[in-house]
Amino acid sequence: MRAGVDHPLYDSVRRIILATYGPPTVVAEEFADVEGIDGVLLFGSWAARYAGEPGRAPNDVDVLVVGSADRDVVDEAAERVERRIGMPVQATVRTRSQWESGRESFILEIKSRTMVPVLGDVEPPSVPVPGALECGGGTAR
Repeated sequence: MRAGVDHPLYDSVRRIILATYGPPTVVAEEFADVEGIDGVLLFGSWAARYAGEPGRAPNDVDVLVVGSADRDVVDEAAERVERRIGMPVQATVRTRSQWESGRESFILEIKSRTMVPVLGDVEPPSVPVPGALECGGGTAR
């Protein structure tokens, strides 16, 4: 059985399901109580497919945590997300100064691609992500 991607309601139903049960919601819930998080973003192939960019199905969900969160606590939150969504979660932590300076090639690459803001007040993408969820503050990995 496959989803009827050509059905006129497919995109609307897909957005409702993702908003209710998908990675942005689950990441927000699991990272909300992590101390030291300034912001959490989803990036990589999952974020790109979520925004409607064509490509292969993602193998994992990439999470960027901006702030001073404890790495072990971030990893625990990522493991909870993995269990809930049934997909590997790769979490990366960078300080706010690393994020804002943009000197690191990794950060420059993330900022040049699609990002899905999940928590906090880190700079969102310069171009809004179609269908991105608006979430309140919190902390993440």
